[in-house]
Amino acid sequence: MKYFIALFTLCTSFLSYAGGDGDLIGNGAGLAEHNFYYSIQKIPNIINQCFQSHLCALSPAQKEVIQKIQTIAINNADNAELLHFISGRDNPGFFNDGQDGEVRLAKTSFIPGAKIFINLDLVYNSGQLAITLLQSTSLLIHELGHQAGVRSHGELDLLASKIAVFLERDLQKSKVHLEDFPLEFYSQNFKNPLAQTDSSLTFRGKRFDLKKIINQSIKCQRKRIVSIGYSLSNLHWERPIYNTRSDLVTIALKAWVKLFCLDSNEAIWREDRDLTLILNFKKVEYPDGRDRPVLLDYFAKSL
Repeated sequence: MKYFIALFTLCTSFLSYAGGDGDLIGNGAGLAEHNFYYSIQKIPNIINQCFQSHLCALSPAQKEVIQKIQTIAINNADNAELLHFISGRDNPGFFNDGQDGEVRLAKTSFIPGAKIFINLDLVYNSGQLAITLLQSTSLLIHELGHQAGVRSHGELDLLASKIAVFLERDLQKSKVHLEDFPLEFYSQNFKNPLAQTDSSLTFRGKRFDLKKIINQSIKCQRKRIVSIGYSLSNLHWERPIYNTRSDLVTIALKAWVKLFCLDSNEAIWREDRDLTLILNFKKVEYPDGRDRPVLLDYFAKSL
C-alpha cells in the first residue's frame, strides 16, 4: 500500500468583541502575538489533515477556498510583514466596519499576502489574554479567506467554524502553576495515523513549539522500520523538583504515545511509548525584589 499526504478594498473580520481595557504589549511581544505567528505556521498542516478526515465535512466550494488559503499561508510562512498588531484606540475608526459600526478584531484586503492588522485592544483584556490559540487560528483562516477572494463574512465564519470543530475534537491541554505562573502544554492530535501531533508550551507570555524535539525522541524499535506518525494522550505533570542551592527547578510532563511505524513491505505497525518532557528553570531575582522562574532549556525522551 502507498500513502500520499495532500499536503485595494479593505475588508474586516466578522468576529467582534465587546471592548475591555487592553494592555498594549507591543508588536510581537505577548502571548497573543505568539499565538498568531504559531497559527500561521500550522495552518497548512491543519488543512492537510482536514482534507483527509470526514470530520471536517467541507463542501466542494469550501474545499476550493481552503486550498487557496493553504497556498497563501505556505507562501507567507516566512513573511515578517504579514501580521501587524496595532491599537484600535490609538487609530480611531481603523477597525470599524462601515456596515454596522462594530469594532472588529482584524482587517485585511483582498490581495494574497497583504498585511493582516490585528486589534491589540481586543486580544488582551486588562493585561490578560482574551483570545485562545484556536480562535487565533480561526481568525487567520477567516482573514486569509478574504485574501483568497471571498467577500462574505458569513461564508468565512462558517468555514472557520468547521475547521475549529475539527481541531477541537482532539485538542488536549494540561496546566500546572510554577511559582504562581501558569505553565501549559498543548497537544493537537489528528485521526490520520500518518500525522504527527502538534505540540507546544506556553509560559510567561511566550509559546514554544515542541514538535521537533518530540519527533526526534520518538523512534520505532524494530529494525528496518521508520516512524510515520503518532498521537499523545494521558498528559500529566509531575511534581516540580527544587534545588535550593542552585535555585534550579525541574519539572516533567509525561504522556502516552501511540506510534505508527512503516516497514520495508509497506505494512504499518503500532508501538506504544511513554514520553517524558523535561523542563529546567532557574529562579532569577527581578528589580522589584521578587524571584521569578526563567526557562533555561527543555528536552524530550521516550521509552
